[in-house]
Amino acid sequence: MLTDSPPGPWTGLAEVLAGAVLFPSLFVAASAAWRRRGADGGGAAKTPSLSPGAALDCACKSVSAAFAVFSVYVGASVLSSCQDCDVVRDRRPLIRHFLCFGLTYFLYDIWAMFVVFRQGHQDNQHCQHGKEKSEGKLIRDFLHAKTLLVVHHLVVPTLG
Repeated sequence: MLTDSPPGPWTGLAEVLAGAVLFPSLFVAASAAWRRRGADGGGAAKTPSLSPGAALDCACKSVSAAFAVFSVYVGASVLSSCQDCDVVRDRRPLIRHFLCFGLTYFLYDIWAMFVVFRQGHQDNQHCQHGKEKSEGKLIRDFLHAKTLLVVHHLVVPTLG
């Protein structure tokens, strides 16, 4: 059973690959859904349509919400299985499995936030008819604007 022993190298790799496929796939699916909502105005006469940047931002936040639900479920499972144990110090295999799976979320989320940032820049350029920035300049601007969030997304999975 998955929760009885910590992940071995192959199991850990499979969990990392599962996350590497799942999170970007959820983002693509959510992006398509939010864009459709934005294209038809949400189906209601008084609902405003979404810009491409807003649709991507909603998709990014939707995947983040899904990851939060996964995290709460794992935490609740660990707490409910721990009757006479030290929750803080005891090592739980389910947590190790989730760390392998969840590691990719943090890397995915940096990428997704950059995609949202880049689209927001492109949306602003259409409004202002400005000069297009190079990808390198956009990456530097993104890292400058979101430094703390990027550091958080790199440190949390590193320290576990």
